[in-house]
Amino acid sequence: MLFVRGDPERSASQKTSSRKRTDTSVHTDEPVAIISQDLDADQTFRYSEASGDKVKIHLDAEVARKAGFKGIIGHGLCTLAFTSRAIVNGVAGDNPERLKRLAVRFAKPVIPGETLRTSIWPASGGRPGDYVFETRDPRDSLVISDGRAELAPEC
Repeated sequence: MLFVRGDPERSASQKTSSRKRTDTSVHTDEPVAIISQDLDADQTFRYSEASGDKVKIHLDAEVARKAGFKGIIGHGLCTLAFTSRAIVNGVAGDNPERLKRLAVRFAKPVIPGETLRTSIWPASGGRPGDYVFETRDPRDSLVISDGRAELAPEC
């Protein structure tokens, strides 16, 4: 897995002008898939053990409140894992080997115990296997925006 926050070789004006944002709010067609997934109440504790990420805003409600949150928030990379699973289940035929590239913007923290809903559309002007998506919380707020997925062809 690779996480890239920007290219230090490009100027700020180049970054802004060449950024391809996916505004899924302009979709008038129905998504090809909508996947709902429950983020269990103890998800942050289990993910923390598996990942080694012991940041207290994911484990201690008082620390999270002092940081400006209403309580514990989910790990961003755990949210990304849920989103990638939605892509695999929704449009990759349950075959994770088909997922070749995934790009997202983290828009808002998630709250353990909530249900996440990922909507997926074919990318306009893209090749077959290119998709755009977004993930929303129960209040219909975006938690993942500008999602893009590239799938390998079916074998």
